[in-house]
Amino acid sequence: MVEALRKAAPRTGKQNDGLYSDWQVKPETARGWSKQCLGREVTPSQFESSPATARQVVTCVVQDEFNKMLRATSNNETRTVQSVACWWMTGQYNSCRSGATATYVQQVTRFYQQQRP
Repeated sequence: MVEALRKAAPRTGKQNDGLYSDWQVKPETARGWSKQCLGREVTPSQFESSPATARQVVTCVVQDEFNKMLRATSNNETRTVQSVACWWMTGQYNSCRSGATATYVQQVTRFYQQQRP
């Protein structure tokens, strides 16, 4: 799931777009999630400059959300991926039914399914 989110992350084409790492995380999100998952806050530039740290933090957060949604969808893996992708982009689990967010969810789902054995 983490890799699918990375591959589908929007690329703005701007050098300083205000988003950090391959996952395109907002600075306040990187700080909060790192504190939650690492027990210490990292700066956005630290998050950006350490792919290993970024992956560790993103994995921690996404794993919790994935497991929560897997239970909520009665183990429906596709719906779980779609819900987590929507949450990742919007903070909501079910608001990605049209437009750019729906396209993003479809991309994440496709990348996720390509990784499955």
